[in-house]
Amino acid sequence: MVDIVSTNLLKAEVISTDKVNEIREQQEQSRALDRNIEALGTTMEELNKLQEQVSTYLDLRNKFINKLYKDFGVSAIKLSEMTGLSRQMVHNLVKEEE
Repeated sequence: MVDIVSTNLLKAEVISTDKVNEIREQQEQSRALDRNIEALGTTMEELNKLQEQVSTYLDLRNKFINKLYKDFGVSAIKLSEMTGLSRQMVHNLVKEEE
């Protein structure tokens, strides 16, 4: 009778230890999920800031292209070489500003 009670207690202890380990693992998973979601949010904020800067500098680049083309007579070919844009893109940018 004592052996049966001892065996049952040991089984209960093993089950409760397994349950505790399972709960800990779930908590760790939850914390890892939270950290990753937070990191994604931070990354998105930084990307949005960078996108704003890129937009600002693209506008400036386009204004300089227009000024060089129209006011100083720099050719689309030369502007293309300077900027890495195609001649067609340079012509489109100049055309948009008119």
